[in-house]
Amino acid sequence: MTFREVTPEEVREVLRQDGPDISGMVHEITAEELRHAMKRHGESDEATKNPGHRPLTKADLKNVLAVIDAPTEMTVKPAGDNRTSILYGRDFGNGKVEYVERVFETSAKNKPRLSTKTVWVRDAATGAETSPPRVSTPYRNSRVLFANGRVKLTPFSCRGKLVMSGLSKLEMSASSIGTGSGDGRTDRDERTGSKSAGS
Repeated sequence: MTFREVTPEEVREVLRQDGPDISGMVHEITAEELRHAMKRHGESDEATKNPGHRPLTKADLKNVLAVIDAPTEMTVKPAGDNRTSILYGRDFGNGKVEYVERVFETSAKNKPRLSTKTVWVRDAATGAETSPPRVSTPYRNSRVLFANGRVKLTPFSCRGKLVMSGLSKLEMSASSIGTGSGDGRTDRDERTGSKSAGS
């Protein structure tokens, strides 16, 4: 599902972190990747596998649009074509939702876009360090933006209507989580910087 076009503020901030020009791109939410995230991060032993995390829930998935629209931090991991990742984070009191998009600058089938890669939740109760996990964009270091709330994106001016439209679709996607199978990848790639196949 297409959520909305990127804002001028998002374009400027990605460029400021040495990322690609995302002008004219859209945020794309994909049910397949949300299912993958739920499968990998929704298990009861998530805190054991990934210290400082708590299990991802369907309620957390419904917050993804709010995370994109008003993140309290944003991290760009620049890399080669179709390999750059953007991490958005926002604390909801019961945990910090961290949503990762992959930047597709070129594609044989689809237009350039920012597409769902994964999502997880940092556990607010642990007080664990909330620096972003490594994502599969090797060779470049990331820089954290919006640290300590010093900078904040301006919300998309027409977001009310779009959010409501997108939210109902996202709720439908969230309610279908747990059906179907994932693509077999693990988020170890995101944390170790391993290369992943293109789209």
